[in-house]
Amino acid sequence: MDDIREQYREPQLLAYFGGVLIWVSILALVINRGSSGWRRFAWGLIGGSVTGVQNFIKDSLAVVHGLDGSHFPPQLFLMLLMAGLLPLAGLLLLMQCMKRFDALYSASMFVGSLVVSSSIMAAVHYHTFDNIDRIGLFFYPVGLLTIISGTVVLAVESYQREESDSRGKFDAKQLDIYTYSAKCEYGAIEPASRHVIHT
Repeated sequence: MDDIREQYREPQLLAYFGGVLIWVSILALVINRGSSGWRRFAWGLIGGSVTGVQNFIKDSLAVVHGLDGSHFPPQLFLMLLMAGLLPLAGLLLLMQCMKRFDALYSASMFVGSLVVSSSIMAAVHYHTFDNIDRIGLFFYPVGLLTIISGTVVLAVESYQREESDSRGKFDAKQLDIYTYSAKCEYGAIEPASRHVIHT
């Protein structure tokens, strides 16, 4: 437990937690005050960004395996709480995103932001790049870029489809209005104002 306690006092890990807090706060601000496109983008990212903070899960399990059963440090309960709270919060945010947008967009953005967030966490806390050889240093970023590229493609396709559907609904409403006006003009339908009885 002492080793983990010292790790959580490292400046780079504290800076990571501060960066995640600022990032999530910016996304929450965009969701509440941004334009429709930016709100859509922020909703897609916020769930995976929160869920990607997975260090508490691994570290709490490491502490539990290292205990002799006679003493449970109070920090362990805080780590267990965060280990369960952050993934649950991320899933709840994903559900809210899926209520507003289609499942393809929500799932792809969630997975992409989750992979990026957890990769940054692993690099900062577990020093991932220190244990990777030269080939891994090449393929690891390539893999991340491939996942991000696929996420962007799915998100753009979903956005274009939603825009096309909404545009089609708008055109259909406009066509109904024009049809009704034409019928009224040629006497096929009498406007409601013609049925008013004057006394």
